[in-house]
Amino acid sequence: MRSTSLSLRCLLAILLCFALFAGGQLYAQVSAGGDIGSVLFEASSFSSTETVVGKGWSHWSPRQETSPSFFVADQPSRDGTGSLGIRGASKSVVNGCWNYLVQGVKAGEFYQFESFYFTRRVDNPRHQVMAMLDWRDADGKRVDQPEYVADQGSEGQWSKVGGVYRAPKGAVSARMKFFLRFCPQGTVWWDGISLARVDAPPQRKVRLATVSCRPRGNSSAEENVEEFCRV
Repeated sequence: MRSTSLSLRCLLAILLCFALFAGGQLYAQVSAGGDIGSVLFEASSFSSTETVVGKGWSHWSPRQETSPSFFVADQPSRDGTGSLGIRGASKSVVNGCWNYLVQGVKAGEFYQFESFYFTRRVDNPRHQVMAMLDWRDADGKRVDQPEYVADQGSEGQWSKVGGVYRAPKGAVSARMKFFLRFCPQGTVWWDGISLARVDAPPQRKVRLATVSCRPRGNSSAEENVEEFCRV
């Protein structure tokens, strides 16, 4: 009886972890199909001779010691009109982002987010370059967990991130964030940014599976992991 109870608790824990993960990623894998509704935000033109700070754009870092260098560049650009740049500034713990607060979000509605980035001397873009949608309420406080925007391949030399996400209850705005992290010698340029309301994606069936396994007789954590993987 005790073993059955333990297995049941493990099963419930696995399902809970899956549900929490899927909640943030469910709509990130949906294709960009559907009728495009109102465009809340679109930016594909930046000029190095004009400042974007104070015009809706700002930049952030946890503290000055980790702050990268932020700049606006005429090149590279997807359409020849500039991009937002972040440089590692030779800081091993560099971590910072450009961000913009988009108003007009409606809770329960679906939004298509899209952006492109180009990198130089970035060894692991999946972990060092990131875009995020951070839902906010009327008081500017975070609502639910932010969306870590998924990779969507590339177009030419530019990598694409994007997806379709549902605004959580209480959300009236979304803060778009574009990061460079832990890449002291790297540089990233962001361009082609948009956020638009779209139709709800079609429902789809999914298949879930769980494995109950308690490794026995192994001599190391590595052997335990290998047993789990075989199962």
